[in-house]
Amino acid sequence: MNAEFLVSACFELSGLGVIASGEVKSGQIQEGSVGRTAKGKKCVVVRIENMGERVSAAREKAKVSLTIKHVMKNDIKPWDMVYFE
Repeated sequence: MNAEFLVSACFELSGLGVIASGEVKSGQIQEGSVGRTAKGKKCVVVRIENMGERVSAAREKAKVSLTIKHVMKNDIKPWDMVYFE
């Protein structure tokens, strides 16, 4: 399912990857979802958290934090949209 995620904040944790918090604007994101940053860089969701609890998926309007691999903090900025396949 296609999804769009609007980033509100992001930071990098050594060994974990980039943590991006924000809102699912459309569709659904699952662990393992593959996406592209606003700069076109490919990324993969390895963890989703909602209010400190791990969840396997997040639907439209959910405010969550995503742990993302294969990108660096410089690749994602607040107010960027990340597009998932």
